[in-house]
Amino acid sequence: MEKERILVVDDDVRWHDTVELILQRRHDLEFACNPEEALALVRQHPFSLAVLDQRLSPDVSGIELLPRLQEFQPDLQAIILTGFAGVEDAETSLLKGAVGYISKGNRNLAEALRTRVDGALAARRNPITALTKKGESDELEFKSSARWDMRLERQNKEIEAVIVKTVAAFLNSSDGGVLLIGVADDGTIVGLQHDYQTLARRDRDGFQSFLVKLLTDAYGKDVSMFLHIDFHQLDGHDVCRIAVKPCVHPVYVDDEKFFIRSGNTTLKLTTRETIEYFKTRWK
Repeated sequence: MEKERILVVDDDVRWHDTVELILQRRHDLEFACNPEEALALVRQHPFSLAVLDQRLSPDVSGIELLPRLQEFQPDLQAIILTGFAGVEDAETSLLKGAVGYISKGNRNLAEALRTRVDGALAARRNPITALTKKGESDELEFKSSARWDMRLERQNKEIEAVIVKTVAAFLNSSDGGVLLIGVADDGTIVGLQHDYQTLARRDRDGFQSFLVKLLTDAYGKDVSMFLHIDFHQLDGHDVCRIAVKPCVHPVYVDDEKFFIRSGNTTLKLTTRETIEYFKTRWK
């Protein structure tokens, strides 16, 4: 199996040696001492992960370097290493997109770093795993199915309507969102096999065709450019991901119902609330 390439950025070359001892056997490492060297490397090679020193220089921190690296590799994630561990720095790092924050003074540094790296790479290989661990939020929703009622054990049009409302709410939000179908509310993988059995074509292609028709019939075909549907397999089950970009215009359900996200729920606005929402969402 080919080793995954990891970028290590630290202004202290002694830490290059330390990280090399910990990770070299299982990963292909590239080292940089400053932001300029790091940026030059990401222009030349794709990386699966970056390990960044939090305090690279008086002017640039590791978490400040990350978005600059992502200009060249948008999906690049990072683990922050620091000799000055602090709760505020840790919170800031995680909020800004780091997938781990580890003190260089950790007694079990080698184990902690390997565990974080393995987890980050596994999540990168299958992003659905990372999403299910996050839990539902204003930008993430789980649905066990798109048309099969688990309680009544039959097809239910009301469940299809819930999918339409949820996607509409993401379209109307300023940040969009992700809907996972085949995942229970608690993140348990349920799969799509029940939904498949309700279709003429009982596979991913049949399910995608069903979703495309359901959503474009509800909103119009012009909205399809803001939707991306793909499939992943976890624990032997198919999961469908609908990645939703914010729409450039309001999206209604049944011509007049307007939905948005509020926390981890889909909320229907009144006419007055909708008018007020428009003032900030579509200026």
